[in-house]
Amino acid sequence: APEEDRVFRLTSRDQAYARARAMLREAEETVLIEAFSGPIRELRPDLEQAAKSGLRVAGMVLRPEDRIEGANIHVSNMAQRVLEIWRCDQLTLIVDARQFLLALFDDKTGELRRGIWVSSPYLAPVFNNGIVADVIMHTEEMFKDVGSPNKLLFGRYPPAVRDPLGLAND
Repeated sequence: APEEDRVFRLTSRDQAYARARAMLREAEETVLIEAFSGPIRELRPDLEQAAKSGLRVAGMVLRPEDRIEGANIHVSNMAQRVLEIWRCDQLTLIVDARQFLLALFDDKTGELRRGIWVSSPYLAPVFNNGIVADVIMHTEEMFKDVGSPNKLLFGRYPPAVRDPLGLAND
């Protein structure tokens, strides 16, 4: 029988990082990551071990010092714009295009603000392809002057991009 879709809400910082570490241990071939500095600091040993074990680890960070040894990690050309918009630490982790984790942490306290883990033979590959395209958009020189793809398509950032944590109503 086909694998069932599973979607779980993550409720704490510890739960989010425990799930991320479990995903890295379960990885068979690929690890795709987009992460801000806080999650990279937390997961660096696990990501370096994944790369050393022969997994193909790739993705994007916002600062050169956040690259992972042995991994194909790129630095965003749009890092400054991203940091101005997102007032949080984001972690996007995708393993084998089978499961993914999205987490937003408070950039001051590190506490989890929003988080989900999804295991889905349909959603995970679609999301994986979107994040691969995002990495390319953020890191290829030919896109450096494009600015935001959202601004290019819509003329402005959509509401949840402008306020990912829903703080405007707090």
